[in-house]
Amino acid sequence: MSVAVSVVVPIYNVEKYLTECLESLKSQDFDDYEVIMVNDDSTDGSRGICETYLENKNFKLINQENRGLSGARNTGISHATGKYLTFVDSDDYVMPDYCSSMYGLMEEHDLDVCAAAFRIVKESQKGIFHLGEGEHLFNDECVGRILTKAEFFNIYVEKGGILIAAWNKMFRTSIFKHNNITFPEGWLYEDNITTLEAYKHSNKFYLLNKITYVYKQKSSSITGNACLKPKNVNHCFTQSISALRALFEMSNIPDSCKEKGKTAFSDGLTLMFLNYQREAVVSFAVAEERTRNFVIFGASPLCAEYIEIFKLNGNEVSVVDNDTNKTGMQFNGAQILHFDDLHTRGICNQTILIATFRFFLPIYRQLFENGFVNSFADVMPYEGKTAVEKEYIIGFKKLYDFWYSS
Repeated sequence: MSVAVSVVVPIYNVEKYLTECLESLKSQDFDDYEVIMVNDDSTDGSRGICETYLENKNFKLINQENRGLSGARNTGISHATGKYLTFVDSDDYVMPDYCSSMYGLMEEHDLDVCAAAFRIVKESQKGIFHLGEGEHLFNDECVGRILTKAEFFNIYVEKGGILIAAWNKMFRTSIFKHNNITFPEGWLYEDNITTLEAYKHSNKFYLLNKITYVYKQKSSSITGNACLKPKNVNHCFTQSISALRALFEMSNIPDSCKEKGKTAFSDGLTLMFLNYQREAVVSFAVAEERTRNFVIFGASPLCAEYIEIFKLNGNEVSVVDNDTNKTGMQFNGAQILHFDDLHTRGICNQTILIATFRFFLPIYRQLFENGFVNSFADVMPYEGKTAVEKEYIIGFKKLYDFWYSS
């Protein structure tokens, strides 16, 4: 029997958080819905927790061999009977009107997609870059009305963290099923390309400026640790560039929106790299016995932090900044050089780091076009580049090629 809303909850080893999630779904002020719990071969007590909810007519449990987050979501989609579809991660929770508020708008305006504002609660470790904690709302001029595809995508590229994720949204189920849209299994940040595909096949959008979803950002989550594994790095760059190409192929999206999209995706990849770089810097400073010379781009707060870390091991540090007004000045005990000084001072054989978010890709372009990439971020406590570093260099080369050729 069909229902109005299908809620897909992928579950894997989340016994610490699962009850809060399922209780929030059980407490909906809306009755015409189903909760499809997909247990992805959990090895902790998650399955047992799920089974306690089967007494409720709205809950269904599917147990499967481990296929990852994407595989669990795909199973949920295939079993969904609702007119509308929404995804809730099993370590998050929702407000009592999560389903009813978006369902009402979907019905009233005959929408294809409705996205709601949300709140982030952090459970993070020091030194990892995150989305900001607190409430994430849409700009007033974007809410309270039906948005065209062009209007929606303009917001999409400016609010990527809100609109790229699969959660906090309600989709017309037929968008997924009629167009055979699934999440790519075995990939990280699988939301990127999947939600974009759903948006491509949608025409009427709505943004609800009401907090109905609470996202828990944990230090052990993939967003916190993605930067440390070669396979994940490759997936993130490939997915992001594929999503950008798909965006650029849409004929009814203005060029200004596409340019903002390039910036938004490169910003996300930059944050991931800066997470990795910081982890590697700390590891090097603590574990390496010999000293090394470092060149840090960007007289930024992160640069100042790196200088403090390197002082632990007596490394020699120079700072490069393209602002000629800063050349020759001291920054946190290190001299500020100009880019041209890299050649004249023979710094090309030293380790180069980038410590600025805003100008990351232009600086990378400078390094690449001047032959410095081989020294890029070689900071682990042994000779030669790690597999992770190599994937970042390959990834940024691909992003660089796309950025300056499109």
